[in-house]
Amino acid sequence: MEQRQSSFASTLVEGGKHGLNRYAWRRTSNAYRVLIAALLLRKTTREQVEQVFPNFIRNFPTVEALSAARSGDIRKTVRSLGLENIRAIALSRLAKVLVGRHHGKIPADKDQLIELPSVGQYTSNAVLCMAYKQNLPLVDTNVIRIMTRVFSIKSTKKRSHTDQRLWDLVASLIPSGKARVLYIALLELGRS
Repeated sequence: MEQRQSSFASTLVEGGKHGLNRYAWRRTSNAYRVLIAALLLRKTTREQVEQVFPNFIRNFPTVEALSAARSGDIRKTVRSLGLENIRAIALSRLAKVLVGRHHGKIPADKDQLIELPSVGQYTSNAVLCMAYKQNLPLVDTNVIRIMTRVFSIKSTKKRSHTDQRLWDLVASLIPSGKARVLYIALLELGRS
């Protein structure tokens, strides 16, 4: 199994380099932009977020700008993604906490990230992996589907993304210093 995991990860990392520039949030290590992308990508498609993300960053280029923004302006910017009221409230609340507790900086510490409103394990790991280059796993629906097919692992949890076995499996695949590329490769594989 270990040899199979290593071979799978190596193949993915080599192929994953091609997907690094597909979306604007993949071309940056700016923690604010990575965080915003992770939140906007919830319950929607990458293609939809691709249409919204540049305007969002133009309208709210910093945590401070987002914190000071009127909820109506945030709502209008994210409307096409759906759930605009929920998204606007969550984004505004998050920005206010970041300004109040962290002086507008995105923490590079998992415990501090998890304490933020609307940030759970996936989002905190996304920020730490994509922005701060930490070797942390990311497990979403696409990754779960791939792990199930490739390694015949099936979650017994009602909400598969909470299954620690899946998180551990993905963590075991990460070659040192390559978490970002591996995850993007998994996303690209999930698209096909």
